[in-house]
Amino acid sequence: MATDIDEMFGEDESPLLSAKEIEEAKAKAAERVAAAMKKAAVDKIIADEENRLKRLAGAKTGIADMDEPVEVTVDLPEFCPDIRINGTIYNHGRTYTVPRHMANGLREIMQRARRHQDVLDGKSMEEMYRASRPVTLSPAGVS
Repeated sequence: MATDIDEMFGEDESPLLSAKEIEEAKAKAAERVAAAMKKAAVDKIIADEENRLKRLAGAKTGIADMDEPVEVTVDLPEFCPDIRINGTIYNHGRTYTVPRHMANGLREIMQRARRHQDVLDGKSMEEMYRASRPVTLSPAGVS
């Protein structure tokens, strides 16, 4: 007694095709599936490499001063563990060497995160500017 599932997934006993022709057709189907999977894998590698190259090209502005490498230390408030830009993660407390235009963007993000933390803490802009900060000026620089 055959069920519907047996009829759907069982061996196809087509009177038009011989057993050899059925096996050849199944082999062609397997080849097509393997080729499609290989093509999908190659397409993914190509897309990933294109994205990486676009990110590298976007890291350059063509302006010498803005492309100059500078060091920036990521300093974020407690609610923010990292900054993510174009798939790159910049962790709190670490120093990175990046082009100046990217450092400017990182500094802007850090400033806005600090300002947001001040709003959450109920601090006004007036308090922030009024607060005394220990600064020492010496021939060696500002500390």
